[in-house]
Amino acid sequence: MKILSYVQDLKIENKAGGCKYCLTAVKQYSKHNVTLCGEDDIGSYNFDDFDIIHTHALHKKFLTKFSAKLIFGMHGFGFSCPPGGLYCTVLNNFLENPLTCLDCLGYLGLKTGGDNLKKFLALAKKSDAISVDDKFMQEFYHVYNPFVMPLPLETSILTPYQEKEPYLLYTGRLSFEKNPHGFVNIINKTGLKAKMVVYDTVEDTMGIKSQYYDILSNPNIDIILNPTKLEMISLVQHAKFVILPYFFAEPFGVAAANSILCGTPLIAFPYGNARNMTHLLPRTLDEMIKLIKMNDEDYEKTLQLTLQKSNELRLIHNPENAIKVWDEVYETI
Repeated sequence: MKILSYVQDLKIENKAGGCKYCLTAVKQYSKHNVTLCGEDDIGSYNFDDFDIIHTHALHKKFLTKFSAKLIFGMHGFGFSCPPGGLYCTVLNNFLENPLTCLDCLGYLGLKTGGDNLKKFLALAKKSDAISVDDKFMQEFYHVYNPFVMPLPLETSILTPYQEKEPYLLYTGRLSFEKNPHGFVNIINKTGLKAKMVVYDTVEDTMGIKSQYYDILSNPNIDIILNPTKLEMISLVQHAKFVILPYFFAEPFGVAAANSILCGTPLIAFPYGNARNMTHLLPRTLDEMIKLIKMNDEDYEKTLQLTLQKSNELRLIHNPENAIKVWDEVYETI
């Protein structure tokens, strides 16, 4: 079986999980003939030469122009929720049971009909399967009968480290939906030391540097821009807590999985897959602060629960185990 795996930018070093590593693992561990393809050379392939095309990237018009079967991971709220976080920000703060769906409130986006609905439906109708990252997604996308395909992660290097240092860690982009200002608010209220692992360059031309100046200049926060994979892992392993005050529902959440696999307790809002990762699920920043201030005995219990979850995730997301599931899906299709 010939499979073409497309990732948006094959040249960017992956930060311990995500699109590039996911598809690289497919090539490395799959028993099928897998070709990796990036943005620069996708146009040079004849898609009809392949049995299956798999992409974990955003929508491309040419991905509807072939006879091969299509599997795609809908990890991008542009598909189904054009407001990009607005619904989540407002509704998830008021609902007793926070909505769990595709990025942002993707399901709500589908129900109301967004700007991108037509191209989403074109892909969904063409595909025999939608590759998703966790079983809870099926509850919302059952109409498309999605296969559940666990994300392969670099479990051999994402390992627990027992000795923790007294700093809080945030990892993500400086962007609205990742809510970096929420993390800074926590630091300002507690006076604790923190590190922020920030991906993407912070350039004046993007209008970001001035927007996030209070973060970049905060004396209690060390900013680590675009660390190497091993540097990032070390920061996660040694943190006392990983704090992810993201506004929207991550369908998988590599940052959350990294935290648990590294044996570091995760505090996150109870949206999306976070509810499958951790028991520390506050609804507000003030509730996050209360958890951060838990006593030593409760912290030790939390560490043990995190390690138990780490062992569970390690089996599911071990690349060899995960790709066996992917191969079964390919063969079914």
